[in-house]
Amino acid sequence: MRVLIDANVPLDVWLKRKHHVPSGQVMEAVGNKRIQGYMTSSLTLFALTTCAKAFDENEYREPANGLLDIITVIGQDKEVFRAAVKDAKWADMEDSFQYHTALGFHQRIDAIITGNTEHYQPAEKHIRVVTPSDFVRSHLGNRKR
Repeated sequence: MRVLIDANVPLDVWLKRKHHVPSGQVMEAVGNKRIQGYMTSSLTLFALTTCAKAFDENEYREPANGLLDIITVIGQDKEVFRAAVKDAKWADMEDSFQYHTALGFHQRIDAIITGNTEHYQPAEKHIRVVTPSDFVRSHLGNRKR
């Protein structure tokens, strides 16, 4: 299964936010190759710069390199940006970019995993959008969390 991972998923883990346990299970599944994890270049940049700001210079490198070791970074070209700008269904431009990147990716993305599913409502007709908790329950066989 190919999933696009929103930046809030690794950030939940690194910053020990409310949903860090299911987010950690998603990232572990990517690391163990149970699922194929993708992040757009812009989401990756956001996650890495946020990590660098949250930790000191020596502390951030390990989680940042760990993320880069397990995910595939997919790029966004001008046509993706143009499609995202033209799509009036999206209130959040950044989420529109992620959606249009997933649609245009040469390998089909099966789901977007995000803590902000309400931001992705326009995508739900084309790509499944789930929280880390829902993904863990439905795809990783962990029904206790």
